[in-house]
Amino acid sequence: PPTSTRKLALFPSTSHVRSEVAKVAIAILGALGGNPAAFDILGSISNTQFSNDGKFLLISNGNKKPSLWNLEKGELLAKFDAGARVYYARFSPDSKMVATSDLHGYTKIWDTANGEVIASIGDKDDRGIVLGWSADSSKIFLNPRRKDDLRSYDPKTGQMIHRFELSNPNGSFLRQDGKIAITAPRGNKQVLFQVWDAEDAKLLVTVPRTKGQDAIISLKW
Repeated sequence: PPTSTRKLALFPSTSHVRSEVAKVAIAILGALGGNPAAFDILGSISNTQFSNDGKFLLISNGNKKPSLWNLEKGELLAKFDAGARVYYARFSPDSKMVATSDLHGYTKIWDTANGEVIASIGDKDDRGIVLGWSADSSKIFLNPRRKDDLRSYDPKTGQMIHRFELSNPNGSFLRQDGKIAITAPRGNKQVLFQVWDAEDAKLLVTVPRTKGQDAIISLKW
């Protein structure tokens, strides 16, 4: 793109660096101890997000009130009252919404125009972490915190749209265009990973797991 549209965010503070190092250390110790929340923190270190159109920056590195900035004017637009520390955030492809997931697994959808909450997803028995969006911004995908299926939701109502049956909450991956999802299986030692049509949660391919092959922990495209 033209030089005028390129943006770079710098965080030179030594206190910020120390904080990030501490989070990594705590997350590793927690992961070794089998704490699923530790994987959430470890996977979200330095989770500062640019919107797709380059107009917004969301800073959500464990803040209870992540901040949304207008990059063109250098102005603070809003501080979202998430209620708990936020380690995960994803802008919608059209940059009109941003989703935040807090430490407890509650997800909120925010309007980038006015900073207001559009919808909330999750309750005491059903919590998750935002994975990504569909290309048209009509669906948001959440990985559950407990052993359950990857799901898609309507970001404007918070209602569930599809469930990816027998997928594992640890290790799901959404292709950048939001059309393909890849998951590890749940409770099936014969399958290494699954490939889905993310639009309708239709299972396209299962890749077999060979004898003696370890289960996978994470997936990257």
